[in-house]
Amino acid sequence: MKSALRLLVFTMTLVLFGEGFAQVPPAKPETVAVSPERLSRIRTVLQKEVDADRMPGAVVMIARRGQLIYSETIGFQDKAPASQ
Repeated sequence: MKSALRLLVFTMTLVLFGEGFAQVPPAKPETVAVSPERLSRIRTVLQKEVDADRMPGAVVMIARRGQLIYSETIGFQDKAPASQ
């Protein structure tokens, strides 16, 4: 749970400062020494949180060495509450 909270805080930071990523050129992770397999874990973890209804969704953008290497949206922007 702590790691999910840390990831959520990190994600929100990216969302708040995400406008700066609009001008970052995209690149393949391998070109900046990042493993695509490790990046894929981000989606897996966040998807589990969405599926468990612990968070509605997330937007993740990661840049390294001035290049955007990961951009994903997971879940919902505005999920309707479950009817009771």
